[in-house]
Amino acid sequence: MTLRLSQKLGVNYLVDRKAPLSDLYDPDVINNIVAGLDTANRWGVKEGELSRASKVINSQFINRITRLYIDDQIDVDEAVDMINKSLAKFK
Repeated sequence: MTLRLSQKLGVNYLVDRKAPLSDLYDPDVINNIVAGLDTANRWGVKEGELSRASKVINSQFINRITRLYIDDQIDVDEAVDMINKSLAKFK
């Protein structure tokens, strides 16, 4: 399936979602991607927490709270507190 990206952004090229990865990346990059999927340690697979990790990432609360901190709207203690309270909702 080929999609044309928004020309409102001044972007005028095609994206082919079915292109083989080998057409886009060097073999070393593909091997690193596959190795990461095999272990998936950072996603809590071994601990049975993959579903929870996915929900946390998809909720994007970490991104929003980090943005508030970067924009000096909250301090680091508030950011940590907000992250911990948000994480508690995913138990």
